[in-house]
Amino acid sequence: MDMDFKVAEVTLQYRPICKKQGKVISSEEAYSILLPTFREGTIEHREYAKVLYLNQASEVIAYNTISEGGLTETAVDVRLILQGALLTNATQIILAHNHPSGNLKPSPLDDMLTKKVQKACEIMRVSFTDHLILSPEGYYSYRDEGEDLTMETNYVVILDFCTATVIKIRLTIEQIEESYKYEDFEEFLSTLEEKYHFQVKNCCWMTCETLNEENYL
Repeated sequence: MDMDFKVAEVTLQYRPICKKQGKVISSEEAYSILLPTFREGTIEHREYAKVLYLNQASEVIAYNTISEGGLTETAVDVRLILQGALLTNATQIILAHNHPSGNLKPSPLDDMLTKKVQKACEIMRVSFTDHLILSPEGYYSYRDEGEDLTMETNYVVILDFCTATVIKIRLTIEQIEESYKYEDFEEFLSTLEEKYHFQVKNCCWMTCETLNEENYL
């Protein structure tokens, strides 16, 4: 088939200009890093959304200002958040935005955004570590307030082609947390091979929140 058009090739690059800025273990550490990224006099006048990108060791790779809005809101495109994570090879992100009014109570729109980012990160296997609401006087942390921002997957359904069997595994909270230590979920599954008598290389698998007939592949 003859083609009379050309397709452009896109090259995406990330070039760090400084060394990593230490680890972020707590919301307080994230706040201390993010607050100085606001230009003087702006945090109380306009709403900004920013993302902190971390590696597997919780070391800061970079930050990015995702959007700049008005007095009461700013539009956040979740695709831009994940784009930055892919460009920087980040395995964890911390989302943050400010309330110019100084009121740190999350709004319903803040809660909706948190859920959207949580779902997107789950698909891309990026850990959504926290969502902060900032002001010069302090901050609100979704994680510190007990919000679960981790993946909601509770089950794995595995089809073993060699034995033609379906293996259904219910993951504990400890196992889900353990999975974050691995580069990808398939690598984590390899740690369960002996216990559940399967080999990842001979299987296909899917994750789900509940088990029903549709999950049985």
